[in-house]
Amino acid sequence: MCAIIDASAASEVFRSDATGAARHFYEWIAHGRGSLVLGGKLTHELTKLKDFKGWALKAVQSGRLLWADDDRVNQAAAKLVADGVCRSNDQHVIALAQVTGARLLCAGDVDLHRDFKDRTLIGSPMGKVYSTKGRPSLRPQHRRQLEDSTCKRS
Repeated sequence: MCAIIDASAASEVFRSDATGAARHFYEWIAHGRGSLVLGGKLTHELTKLKDFKGWALKAVQSGRLLWADDDRVNQAAAKLVADGVCRSNDQHVIALAQVTGARLLCAGDVDLHRDFKDRTLIGSPMGKVYSTKGRPSLRPQHRRQLEDSTCKRS
């Protein structure tokens, strides 16, 4: 099972004192029940975060962090920018989902949420958003999302 985490949520999820839904998401990837995919611009955004960087070094070795081809992700992002189809400025995140097949997004950006759920951008299966924005407690919806996330390993 694969997911994407946006920089807007990574600082919350990878904190040592994360709680509620953020902590549950971290446990899901840290203990091998899920994996994160990374590639393109998002790689540069996340590796600037100290807490993420420490986790990522170990996660690559254990297979919990999967790398997408940067060129493919960057080309897909450039096409999204040229087409002007995204509400958010996170075309690189949408491109990563298109390239990898990851359909679960952990993010706090509302415009990115809308883009990720847009069937014209993220086809079948439809994208799902795991968000702690406004309601940080763990809800049944969070648990269901982590049980049902798909990814094609590229």
